[in-house]
Amino acid sequence: MLRAMLGRFPAAVLMGVALGGLAWLLVASMLIAGLAGLLAFVIVLLGGGARFGGYGEADLEAGAPSAAGEGGFGGGGASGRW
Repeated sequence: MLRAMLGRFPAAVLMGVALGGLAWLLVASMLIAGLAGLLAFVIVLLGGGARFGGYGEADLEAGAPSAAGEGGFGGGGASGRW
């Protein structure tokens, strides 16, 4: 349709520019995302980053409850009369 409106050469130039720009945008976005992922991987691997929930190593050494069942919910529950 562009070829009929503009001619062969201008339509080819327009399509080349449009598809080249789209490809450049996608590749640049993927490259930036890949670099951000690699950076996050390296930071976490080297021991940085935030600890989301749970206890850190220092907390466990200080006597905080562990995942093995120490502490936590102290009892109670249903009386059996529902």
